[in-house]
Amino acid sequence: MPNDPVDAQQEAQLLAALEMRPIPVDTLLSDVRVQQAAGQTAAVANTLQLMEDALVEASDRDGLLRLLRFRAEGRAQDRAFGLYCRELLAETWKERDAASFFEAAGFGEHTPAEALRRLELLLSCQPGAMFLDKTWGFGEVKRVDAFYRKITIDFARKPGHAVAFAHAAEALSPISPSHLLALCHRDPAAVARLVAEQPEEVARMALRSFGALSAVRMEQLLTENGILAPAGWKSFWERARKGLKADPLVEMPAKRSEPIILHAQARSYGPSWVANFARERDPEKILTGVEAFCEAADGAFDEAARPALLDRLAFAAKGAYNADPALYARLAALMERTRLEAVPPAELRAHLWERNRFLLAAERMTGRDTERMIRLLLADAEGPTRLLAVLPEMTFALLSETLEALRQGPALAAAQQRCRELLLSPQAPPTLVVWVFRHRDILADWPLPGLAELLAHAILLIETPLSGEELRMQNHMRQLFENAKWFSAIQEELDANGRSALFDRLQASSAWDPVTQRSLMGRMVKFDPSLAERRRATDGAGPVSGPTRRLTSWRSLLERRTHYKRLVEIELPKSSQDIAVARSYGDLRENFEYHAAKHAQSLLLQRQSEMDQELKQVQGTDFAGAPTEAVGRGVCVRLAYADGRTAQFSILGEWDRDEALNIISCKSRMAQCLEGCRPGASAQVPGEKGDETVTVTAVEPLDEAVRAWIGPPAG
Repeated sequence: MPNDPVDAQQEAQLLAALEMRPIPVDTLLSDVRVQQAAGQTAAVANTLQLMEDALVEASDRDGLLRLLRFRAEGRAQDRAFGLYCRELLAETWKERDAASFFEAAGFGEHTPAEALRRLELLLSCQPGAMFLDKTWGFGEVKRVDAFYRKITIDFARKPGHAVAFAHAAEALSPISPSHLLALCHRDPAAVARLVAEQPEEVARMALRSFGALSAVRMEQLLTENGILAPAGWKSFWERARKGLKADPLVEMPAKRSEPIILHAQARSYGPSWVANFARERDPEKILTGVEAFCEAADGAFDEAARPALLDRLAFAAKGAYNADPALYARLAALMERTRLEAVPPAELRAHLWERNRFLLAAERMTGRDTERMIRLLLADAEGPTRLLAVLPEMTFALLSETLEALRQGPALAAAQQRCRELLLSPQAPPTLVVWVFRHRDILADWPLPGLAELLAHAILLIETPLSGEELRMQNHMRQLFENAKWFSAIQEELDANGRSALFDRLQASSAWDPVTQRSLMGRMVKFDPSLAERRRATDGAGPVSGPTRRLTSWRSLLERRTHYKRLVEIELPKSSQDIAVARSYGDLRENFEYHAAKHAQSLLLQRQSEMDQELKQVQGTDFAGAPTEAVGRGVCVRLAYADGRTAQFSILGEWDRDEALNIISCKSRMAQCLEGCRPGASAQVPGEKGDETVTVTAVEPLDEAVRAWIGPPAG
């Protein structure tokens, strides 16, 4: 009411403030918010009207814009208010160029708030101002042409680019002088020094400039804008990550695809945080919340918080039980690590052991989380035995973490024996073969098969049709063979007999295209010129060359056709569906799921092409009528060892193998070493402790059990 002493006092204070220069707009608007909260509608309207009159009279353009922005709040659909804003602003902008800015701002066309934003952006487009464009990135304004309504901007990728006012208002984002790209523009040498000396500060500057960023997105921004060379990212990030992890204001995620968050001030984990956390119902947020709380407390947190932490952890574990093995495993490892045993450790391990649930969990976990889960499982007395039992079923990451943990613990001997058993089998797990070749420098004292036998497994891995994780191992092994440095080191380690056996195996293999195969053989001949004679021998019709036709049993051909059908009719359509789902997640530049799905599809398509080619080349047969004068395909060979042992093998086609019936592939090293030998001849064959000398005692037709295994012709 006008006569109210409080209202009179408020109005007197308002009038006094409006006499000040500049007018304290922000302070007055804060007072207005207080009046709104108190329901003083008449006082609010009076204050705003007096402020508006005073700002127009004082020609205070900036203050008037702030006032109109305030009044535009909550008036998104009031286009008439937008037109009113334009008329009011025109009273303070008498310049001829102002009309161009007002028209491009779109008053009456856009919401009042959007039109005001566009106008302010255009007004800030003065020579020297810096912006980011959605298409062209960083740029600096060179000149503004109000007549043609265009702004000329020097973009890093397009200097002197003319941008229409309307497009500029839509696409440009102003950046402050402290923005990382602005600093690079003004003083690139200083930023280069920071990259070299303080990489974590450059990362913080990127977070302050662009907001929360994933490591993937940060790499893209820094390399695209020339702040960092693509080849230098790895070393830069290794050093920057250490500094960021030590910064209490930085919240580091578990995955590279998740955003890194820079807080304005250190997070407080006092009673207020605990009270809010006690109401949290998202299991993933519960896990990250407990991790952050314990990390901030550094193991010495207030015991008053324990009940809330235990309650939420129990809630999260119940939610993940039988629903999300990976989340359950991470929660279990967190409880073990922090001693917040909301669920008994034995119960946690039992659930992960049940149906080998930990194998499923590992498929969706980072290396760090996998290592923590292994530590939890090994706390069980039967842990090493259970883990080693399913070693062939593990992903490469899980197998690596398991063997690394066992290598440094009391179960080392058991791990060595298990690896030896698997590598002595006719077909070793691809993940184990790759792991051994990647860690041979630290496995020198392990009782593993010799290098020649390991190479036979490696070549067999490359030849075998695979998919998924095993296909990834195959590609890795293939890359190793094609690495000149690695291949030379392998040849140096082999003796003359080993090199000859490897040369023959490569020559007979269908794993590589002809160009790559000739390249590998050429490197071997260059290293050991005596191998050239073996190549010439294999070019003729002698027994070393082996048969030219590619054959396999009807059984293996049918299995391969079934696998190909599944690949074409199930796996590839599912891959396309995965890509479509991942595409829906948003920006493809930062969409890790999309790129992973595309990569998986490319591997499947590559496998389809390879299998299609193989199925056209390899023929099915029952090996009936195979000659038994010498060792070859379709025969049973009996061997006698120097120590009195005997053995027999049935040699079939290149896709055939069965450990129970002693069926081996004609592409196996054993078969290659025996190829062409007649009864009474001696040969060097792979054994448990390296090559051994055997005598061929008989070459016989296949027995009935093997013929039954081969099966009838495929339909």
